[in-house]
Amino acid sequence: MNKKILRLTDGKAGHVFAIDGVIAALNQEFNFDVINVDVKIRAKFLLQIMKLLIHYSWFDKCLKKNPNLLKIFYKNFSLPKEHIDLILSTGGDTSYINVWLSRILNTNNIYCSGLRGLKADYFTLLISSIRLDCNNYIIFKEAFPNKNILKDMSKSILEFSKRENIDINDKYFVLLLGGDTGRKYEYSIQDWKDIIDGFMYHVKKENAKALISTSRRTGLKNETLIKEFLEPYQNDIAYTIYFNHKPEKLLGIFLPLASKIFVTEESGSMIGESLYYCKPIFTISPRKIRTDKKYNQYLENLAGSKRIKSTKSYQLKDIDLINTEFQFMENNPMEELAKELKLHLKGIL
Repeated sequence: MNKKILRLTDGKAGHVFAIDGVIAALNQEFNFDVINVDVKIRAKFLLQIMKLLIHYSWFDKCLKKNPNLLKIFYKNFSLPKEHIDLILSTGGDTSYINVWLSRILNTNNIYCSGLRGLKADYFTLLISSIRLDCNNYIIFKEAFPNKNILKDMSKSILEFSKRENIDINDKYFVLLLGGDTGRKYEYSIQDWKDIIDGFMYHVKKENAKALISTSRRTGLKNETLIKEFLEPYQNDIAYTIYFNHKPEKLLGIFLPLASKIFVTEESGSMIGESLYYCKPIFTISPRKIRTDKKYNQYLENLAGSKRIKSTKSYQLKDIDLINTEFQFMENNPMEELAKELKLHLKGIL
């Protein structure tokens, strides 16, 4: 009989991408059935309350008597009826419910992120792209496993090209736009204008066409600005996704078509997904950054390995696309993770 994974998600695309990659790696070494539970936190201020309660055993006892107390914090929650062998989640909104469900169900759990103030021993295993101060973790220095890279997208690309009347043999530059991350990365109006003008300068100079996507993090206000800044360049744009106006998930089509990829620097998930396609990647940062040492180390490792070339928004127009040297990934992170998971979970599952 197959073991059962509880796949906890918050619905955010980057988080779903990461968790599904880990499940695909697990399935190379173990036989699992997946049970999905999608939860939404009711309000952000509740994270601070949960941060306190997570350390108290009396609250654990309350939850074991009445698991539905978790509905105070989460929408759409229902306790799985099946026996669960492993809980898996990513993203800060799922960290506390991951721990509590592992205690309620008396089972193992994996969390794909940093600790965010939690104790490492709350988890069976942690998976992160940054170094953690504990022993029960797997570090990914470059990219999270991506199950989508295993799919044959040729049919989808042909259907998209016919529908949108684009030539797949043309040269395409892809621009992936994230947005502010609290106090760490803050994009000003001028940053957005410099990014658009710099990117489109290279598109026109190289006689390419642009494929552009914003993301959930960009926000409606910034999307409106970006749309305005792109207006003069419509003849050079093949397709644009304004994710907050009309969500579309087309990166699996955009990235195979790209000859060069430009991505805002704060998005580790978009950088990680781009790495799989072995294309030149240029990461773009705003003027205002409050350094996160661990994330900065991740970016420095990628730059040192010549996986990415970093630039500031106002310097984007000046980068040399032709003579910048890149070295692409040779090993498949999916296979590496599968081996690590087998090693860490041996005797547990």
